Amino acid sequence: MSIIARFGTPDTAVPPATAVQVGNAATEGMATSLSRSDHQHAVTRGTPVDIGVTNAEGTSKTFVSSDHVHAGLTRGPNDYAGFTAKTIPGAADLILVEDSEAAGVKKQVTLKNATSVILSGVHPVDITRSAAQEGSAVEASRQDHKHDISTAVPLAIQVGNTAAEGTAASLARSDHQHAVAAGTPVSIGSANLEGTATTFARADHVHAGPLPSSTAPVNVTKAIAAAGISSRASRQDHKHDVATEAPVAGAVQIGNTATEGSAISLARSDHQHAVTGGAPVTIGVSNIEGMAVTFARSDHIHAGAFNINNCILSVIGGLVYDNAEIVVMKA
Repeated sequence: MSIIARFGTPDTAVPPATAVQVGNAATEGMATSLSRSDHQHAVTRGTPVDIGVTNAEGTSKTFVSSDHVHAGLTRGPNDYAGFTAKTIPGAADLILVEDSEAAGVKKQVTLKNATSVILSGVHPVDITRSAAQEGSAVEASRQDHKHDISTAVPLAIQVGNTAAEGTAASLARSDHQHAVAAGTPVSIGSANLEGTATTFARADHVHAGPLPSSTAPVNVTKAIAAAGISSRASRQDHKHDVATEAPVAGAVQIGNTATEGSAISLARSDHQHAVTGGAPVTIGVSNIEGMAVTFARSDHIHAGAFNINNCILSVIGGLVYDNAEIVVMKA
C-alpha cells in the first residue's frame, strides 16, 4: 500500500460494522481513509443458545457478554417432570451436579460402575455354608444393609458317632443345644459287652439285677476252691458256716506218723481226740517196746510177784533207818 502525503486534514471514516466478527480472517482492507486513534469497532452481541447434548463449534459471528446465561440449567418447580427416566444408567453416561463446596459450579460426574448405583430395596440373601457366588443382581446393597444367617436345629448326640464337619448349609446359634437321648439301662448280665445302643445313661441310673440270694451260702471246707455257677449275688451281711466233724478215732495213737489227712471238714478249736487207754501188762523179766497203740493211764498199775531174792538191798550210809530210801534193783 502506498500513502501519498498531502498537506491538510487526512480523510477518516467510521470502521465497518463487520470489522470484528467471530470467524473473520485478518486482512489489510481496501479503504483509502484512515481511522482516528480513539475509534471504536462495533461488536455485535448475540443471544446464547440453549445447552445441548454434544459439543459444537457453532456458526454465529456474534459475541456474548461476559455475564451471559445459557438456558437449560435454570431450575424451577417440577421442571424435570417431563424428563424420560433411565432406570439403569450406562457406563458412558454423565451426570451434572452443582458443587455446593465450589459456589454451585456445575460439574460432571462419571458413572464408573453403572450397575452399582441403583440401591436395592430387597433384603440381601442369607449367609449360609454354601459356596460363595458373585451373584447376578444389578442393584447395589445399601451401606447399612444386614444379612440374615440361616440356622437350624442341631443334630442329636449319639454314642458311637464319629466326628464330621457335616453337609448342612445352615449354621448353629451360639446358645444352641444338642439333644442327648437317655436310654433305660439293661439288666446286669453275666458277661461284659460294649453294647449297640446309641443312647446315654443318666448319672443316677440304676441297673436292674437279680435280688440277693436268700439261700445260705455254701459251707467253708477244705475242698478245692470253685467260682460257682449261681447267678445270684450274696447279701452284704451273709455268713458262711464251716463244716466240722469229730476227730476220727485212732487219731492219737502210739506209733502214728503226722499226716495232713484227706477230710474236707475242719476241727473246732475246742475239739478233743479220743485217746484209747490200754491195761498195763504184767511185769516181765526184760525190757520190750511193745506193740500196743494204746496209752497207759498215769495211775496205772502193773500186776506181778515181788521176789526179794531177786533184788539187792543197798543201805545208804551203812545204816537202815525208818523211812530210809531203799533202791530195789533186779539182780
